[in-house]
Amino acid sequence: LEAEGDRERDKPLICVTFDDGYRDNAEIVAPILATHGLKATFFLATGLIGTDQRFWFDRAAQAYQRLGNEGIQEKARHSGGTLSEWMMHLKSISSDRRESLLDDLESDSESVEATLMTWNQARALCEQGHELGSHTMSHPLLPQLDDLSLQRELSVSKSLLEDKLGQDIPGFCYPNGDHDERVIDAVKTAGYEWACTTKAGRHDSGRDPYRMTRLDITPQRVLHESQEHDELGFRSEISLLREHFRTKGQSAS
Repeated sequence: LEAEGDRERDKPLICVTFDDGYRDNAEIVAPILATHGLKATFFLATGLIGTDQRFWFDRAAQAYQRLGNEGIQEKARHSGGTLSEWMMHLKSISSDRRESLLDDLESDSESVEATLMTWNQARALCEQGHELGSHTMSHPLLPQLDDLSLQRELSVSKSLLEDKLGQDIPGFCYPNGDHDERVIDAVKTAGYEWACTTKAGRHDSGRDPYRMTRLDITPQRVLHESQEHDELGFRSEISLLREHFRTKGQSAS
């Protein structure tokens, strides 16, 4: 039995993670995981759970979809371009300016539908055996925050999760993956034992637990045009084969 246990520990481990705390994680994802006997880690932006508030990037994408490139260029005095370029522009400005700009872009008649899970749904995920982690209070760009705001986003989120769920919260996920040495030190000080980035890669044994790499599995990467599962595409992603060619292509350009 001991030898068998050693062999099991030598096998690669796969952790399935979901960021932000969207309602569909509880309503759609969790039942699918249950049918396959899988557990996952869900990182929640705790200050928004159970509210009808939206993340700034969701508001930005909705504005871009409604106004189009030319509309964004006219109303936001932004040079236009792709959705990705629009998002990068918003990330480059202060949070106050970003919020003000998005407020100006939103239509008065725009309907707001709650997209984030409730605390009851979060507790149900725990009862089903899933792990919950912190994703700050409001999903800010952490390197932009002053020390006091940074400490609050990290510590209050952790304590709120622990109070609402009745369990220790050791894990953290950097919003947008943005972090620097000051942010990492603050994450450690807040009492987290590990933290996930958005950097692509496998997290091998012995690597820094506060810089955990992940693989971003999106529909565009693992589905055929018919929206059916592409097993070869999935294998290419988890083996890092596609990441190798993406990186190689970027270097060549």
